[in-house]
Amino acid sequence: MGRIVLIVFLFIAGCTKQYLTVFDGGAIIGDSTIASYACGLQVRDWMLNSCDSANGDFCNSLAVAGNTIIQQQTIFLADNNREKYKYVIVEIGLNDLHFSESATTAMVRYQKLIDTINAVNPTAKIIVSKMIPCKQRLINLYGATNGLVAYNKWMAMNSAIMNTVTGVDYRISRHCDLLNDGNGNLKTVYDCGDGVHENNAARKIIAAEFRKSLNVLGFLTCTTSLTK
Repeated sequence: MGRIVLIVFLFIAGCTKQYLTVFDGGAIIGDSTIASYACGLQVRDWMLNSCDSANGDFCNSLAVAGNTIIQQQTIFLADNNREKYKYVIVEIGLNDLHFSESATTAMVRYQKLIDTINAVNPTAKIIVSKMIPCKQRLINLYGATNGLVAYNKWMAMNSAIMNTVTGVDYRISRHCDLLNDGNGNLKTVYDCGDGVHENNAARKIIAAEFRKSLNVLGFLTCTTSLTK
């Protein structure tokens, strides 16, 4: 018997939204800047808008605070829905910024994550997103000299995410610019207090950029404002 797909159409303010169950929707891969942490809700929660109504399963967050690239790959591979997702959004890497290894080495793991998603689910659209700014956080963690090494690694990895990582369908960067104070730090107005974890105002910006990518790729036809 063929698989039954539940599709519901809702008309609100002149827009049409095709609902997707968790099995036919997508997933988000990330760390504590994407998962619920500190003073911010998980970014997935901010992605819901009036056209999504009570539907809460169009996007499944796999993000876990503190996770590295490898840890999120492991979680993805253990997910029962991994072969069913229509898209996977990836914003990961902040926990791979230690100054003791190069950006090139870290990006080998990042590329392997993307390759793994493609191998497991060849039809899924893959969306990659820059890591948020955190320069002062890195200096606080590793000291002035090593902190700058880690920050240069952050810049190199973000550049690779936007330019050289292969096997992706869309790249997101605008939120990184909006949250940056111009010196590589998370703007004070968006900071929970530790220089890296963002508040709900910032997470709403990230969520809006995630939604834009889904709209461009044809997963969302409704672009009404977020309800939260």
